[in-house]
Amino acid sequence: MSKGVHQAVKYCQLDTDQCYADAQKSLGVCYYYGDGGTKDTHQAVNCYQLAADQGYTIAHYTSVFAIW
Repeated sequence: MSKGVHQAVKYCQLDTDQCYADAQKSLGVCYYYGDGGTKDTHQAVNCYQLAADQGYTIAHYTSVFAIW
């Protein structure tokens, strides 16, 4: 895994902590595919749900796809 990917995930996590829906959805994608760490579908769905709760419609559909 490249240093760039780890840095991107780190910054995405910081933005997620600030409740940015796009970052929450992006971090969910990282967890889903294991980018920057271990694959964690449960954590991915949690991130997608946080974004969906803020009205990010794409995150809602992504969450349903990840569960299915």
